[in-house]
Amino acid sequence: MFTFTLSVLISSIAGDEITEIGYLEGQTLSYIFMMTVLFAPLLETLIFQLAIIEITLFVFNRFSFPKRTSFAIALSSILFGLSHWYNIYYVGFTVLAGISYAVFYLIARSRKDMNGYITATVVHAFSNLFGFIVDDLLQLM
Repeated sequence: MFTFTLSVLISSIAGDEITEIGYLEGQTLSYIFMMTVLFAPLLETLIFQLAIIEITLFVFNRFSFPKRTSFAIALSSILFGLSHWYNIYYVGFTVLAGISYAVFYLIARSRKDMNGYITATVVHAFSNLFGFIVDDLLQLM
């Protein structure tokens, strides 16, 4: 919900072109849905939360780095944002979104009854679903 609210706020201040993704222009709604709501969260969570956070924590645990969790969140979020280089505003927005996904991942990872990857993927997918509804479906009305 945080990322959805942030997306609506940024779009209302800076205009819709801030949240537009060029390679999706002209694609069918079903293609956009599959890519943004299903495929992207699965792949991006695998890369930016699971892989980067786990590798960072593993390496930093070996060297007793004191702020390893904060560094893992920052590294994961910055790389996540940079992978969304559609414009500088979108990078900033996705860095903030990446922080929330990383925190969800780490909280769920620390619990025995939850899976960090699945939790972060679902949160990311719902965030993208809200964006899909606002940016794509509501534009048709």
